[in-house]
Amino acid sequence: MITIYNEAHDKNRKDDHVIRSMIEDYFEQHQYLEFTNILVWIKESNPASSAGPALFDCSIEARLPAQEPVYVSKKNHIILNGVREALDTLKEEILRKRKKMQDRSHSSNPRPF
Repeated sequence: MITIYNEAHDKNRKDDHVIRSMIEDYFEQHQYLEFTNILVWIKESNPASSAGPALFDCSIEARLPAQEPVYVSKKNHIILNGVREALDTLKEEILRKRKKMQDRSHSSNPRPF
């Protein structure tokens, strides 16, 4: 299940559809990550009164079977770029966590000579 909360004040309505499609396509292509739930939050991280362009924060929490959730957050001035960066970072974190667990299981079960 994928849940998306887009709380960006300056969001464009078409961004909702594009973001949802991007996220769903990404996880369809990466089913081997074996997530059970994905929560995505998108919000503007700098106040409207601040100088400079808007900065968007995309945070993703992935729940995996029998594991602690994996959480990542990326900021970017362009919403879609922030989402893409967060998705790629999430994939890297899940794979890193999986490798670490495999390394632990191999080291705890040494092969007899």
